[in-house]
Amino acid sequence: LKIISPISMHFALLTNLGVTLLLSLILAVTSLAERVTFSEIHYAPKDDKPEYIEVFNNSGSAVDFACWEFSNGIGYKFPDFSASSPQQTFMCAFERVLVTNVDEQTFRANYTVPGDVKIFGPYAGSLSNAGEALELRDKNGVMVCRVRYNDRGKWPVAADGAGHSLRLINKYLSCSKFDNWAASASPGGTPGAAPAGSEGQRFSNPSVDLASSFPIVSIGDEWKYNDSG
Repeated sequence: LKIISPISMHFALLTNLGVTLLLSLILAVTSLAERVTFSEIHYAPKDDKPEYIEVFNNSGSAVDFACWEFSNGIGYKFPDFSASSPQQTFMCAFERVLVTNVDEQTFRANYTVPGDVKIFGPYAGSLSNAGEALELRDKNGVMVCRVRYNDRGKWPVAADGAGHSLRLINKYLSCSKFDNWAASASPGGTPGAAPAGSEGQRFSNPSVDLASSFPIVSIGDEWKYNDSG
């Protein structure tokens, strides 16, 4: 019979607790938000309005995004640093910039965008209406943020041709998590601006015209996802 001393038992318990805490910390870190993240994606706008992707500096310090590039999804490379316009490729703390498939003048003619918001484009190609992976890398090729959005499963159906954008729910969690996205509260989304209310709030029952494309849902029912979700 092997007798285990109280000291040995205490050490074993502390070791197991340490391993558990370490694993919990690793799992928590993988779900934390990126420093720079995708915060809004409008992949299937109505009435031939432009597409757009909103990139958000989710930190309290400026970020140099000169020569950053989309490596999957659309084709676009941000401009190089220019001494004549040094602020053009810097994002201030908590600043949002937009990347779109049209020029800035056309984009502003279609959406209400704050005057100081930087708009880049047009990008090559278009956002897939069936979903795809979007990847943004820095000038050294290091992944900055990535999301694979979809029009199936538990992704918001209102963003699939009903005029709403995909909006990041909680900026403190990773944009790669499907359950961290919701349909914008109103058609067109809020390009370049934070949504009304808390950024951690999930929108439900957005006012959309689904009659032409989807079954009718009674008022008061909550239907965020398509039939396969």
